[in-house]
Amino acid sequence: MKIFTRILLMIIAVFILWPYLNFYRLNNAVSTNNIRIFEQLVDIDSIRQVRKENIEWKIQKFQGKKGSFLPDIIANAAIDQMITYHNLLASLRQINGSLSQHTSFIFFESPTRFMVRLGQLGHNPLYIEMTLQTWFWRVTAIYE
Repeated sequence: MKIFTRILLMIIAVFILWPYLNFYRLNNAVSTNNIRIFEQLVDIDSIRQVRKENIEWKIQKFQGKKGSFLPDIIANAAIDQMITYHNLLASLRQINGSLSQHTSFIFFESPTRFMVRLGQLGHNPLYIEMTLQTWFWRVTAIYE
């Protein structure tokens, strides 16, 4: 029974530390401008989808009606051009110092979602959302 308990505690500890390790890898990739590792840690399609949904929500809030402001093909093309691995890496590199230096909150939001807040509340923080995808923690959203 003791062996089973120890194994279970080890599995829980690894699960809890796993996204922190991936954030450390993300921090190193941004600090060293390593696009190859950055691409492994970022799900660009999810980030594009979240950004498109946020833009549509803001437009609907501003217009007060449902429906797309731009045709989907134009909106998708614009977002695909704006959100690339190189652009995301460049925007994260604009932070003075490393990501870990500016981290004010980092913890689980749910068992499969992990949130990182860069900067202080009330001072325009940047949020990085990591999601567990097929046994890997990947960045799936960046909120400004």
